[in-house]
Amino acid sequence: MLRLWDDQWERIREHFPEEHIPDSRPGRKPVPTRAVLEAVLWILNTGAQWYLLPQCYPNYKTVHRRFQQ
Repeated sequence: MLRLWDDQWERIREHFPEEHIPDSRPGRKPVPTRAVLEAVLWILNTGAQWYLLPQCYPNYKTVHRRFQQ
């Protein structure tokens, strides 16, 4: 499991804006950008396919969609 240290995240967070979804929208709340970035870093480090992303990370479809954005 790959996790960013707080000081690492503070240095780069301005380059990864949070996903802005209105509170009035029904459905799930947005996944924090830090969790998505950590999942992408895991994929890049392991070379695994998206669907093999461990369950300790957000859903692989969410991570892949945000990665493409």
